[in-house]
Amino acid sequence: MDKNYFAFKGSGKHETAVAVHVASALQEFCDQEPEFEQAIMQSGKTFADCLHSICKGIGQSISDLEIYTRAVKFYFPVAAVRFHMTIDLCGDNGAVDPQITQHKSEPMQLSLDSLLDF
Repeated sequence: MDKNYFAFKGSGKHETAVAVHVASALQEFCDQEPEFEQAIMQSGKTFADCLHSICKGIGQSISDLEIYTRAVKFYFPVAAVRFHMTIDLCGDNGAVDPQITQHKSEPMQLSLDSLLDF
């Protein structure tokens, strides 16, 4: 997808706040689904139109998940956006993983002669 499509020079407070993140998410979705990219290109809609539409009625705040879902549905109304979140309790605790070394044993060599006793 042409990155110039996602260039936004608007002035709306909400639109400006979400533009970069929505553009990044939509580009990722285009990489995942070529049909979605085609829908955007053939929609005749601008990215500014998308931002204006998805920011309607926000009020004080909106979740990232909701804003991305609105953006996808702006271009592809029947699409569903699924999110997968996990937690890693160990995370980045500063511990260094030990270097893993594996010793390879020499391969066993057999010949048919050694198996047959004549």
